[in-house]
Amino acid sequence: MGAYYLVMQSLSYFENVQGIQSTTVRHLILVFYLLFFMGIIKKLDTYLKDKLHERLDQEQALRYRDMERYSRHIEELYKEVRSFRHDYTNLLTSLRLGIEEEDMEQIKEVYDSVLKDSSEKLQDNKYDLGRLVNIRDKALKSLLAGKFLKARDKNIVFNVEVPEEIQVEGMRLLDFLTIVSILCDNAIEASVEVGQPHVSIAFLKNGAQETFIIENSIKEERIDISEIFSFGASSKGEERGVGLYTVMKIVESHPNTSLNTTCQDQVFRQVLTVHLLPVGH
Repeated sequence: MGAYYLVMQSLSYFENVQGIQSTTVRHLILVFYLLFFMGIIKKLDTYLKDKLHERLDQEQALRYRDMERYSRHIEELYKEVRSFRHDYTNLLTSLRLGIEEEDMEQIKEVYDSVLKDSSEKLQDNKYDLGRLVNIRDKALKSLLAGKFLKARDKNIVFNVEVPEEIQVEGMRLLDFLTIVSILCDNAIEASVEVGQPHVSIAFLKNGAQETFIIENSIKEERIDISEIFSFGASSKGEERGVGLYTVMKIVESHPNTSLNTTCQDQVFRQVLTVHLLPVGH
């Protein structure tokens, strides 16, 4: 722009002082600069599209990896269930013989050696992952499976509650995924600093509304809720502050959506409520 200004001033000088007509030259220079800027815009557009495709490919690869891990995890759970089924068949036979013979020692031995241990294994929250089967959106199922496995890798207890079949309605899926991803990442990041870290999520449908609930343990007794959604406002780094700001902006863009945040007794809880819109909206 500076060069364009100097050229125009020079042409004005020659036109006014020397009497040289420069209208044609001015037009040619203007056309040149227009083509130049159009070329820059085209280059920038191509660059941004390439970066977007690259990001989408990365996200797709990540979702594919999460689905693979989810499938392997489900397969392992299936093998464990088959093993339990086989073991329980033998145990029931032993118990039946003990009951028929009224041998309380044998019954007690079976319980102490196997059944008690099996009961404790079944309490493991890794079986919660199977509850994601009720989520009909594959992208959301993949996302939550990835967060579940990420939390387990960090030794965080991650509980899942999806009591019935459900799919995202009343909000664009991409917006919903963005919110859930940010909230889950923040919950995992915050709870890992606690002695007994835990994260719990629930996705529920009640009449004409869907509710996504996430809560996690935190080391602070309470947090100033009024500040955390400001741009960059986070003690955990800039990305987290920007993430919560993004969440609030998405929620504000959907009039049928609300986000309620509470913090009490070292538990941080967020409830995303989506009121389903009538058909045609």
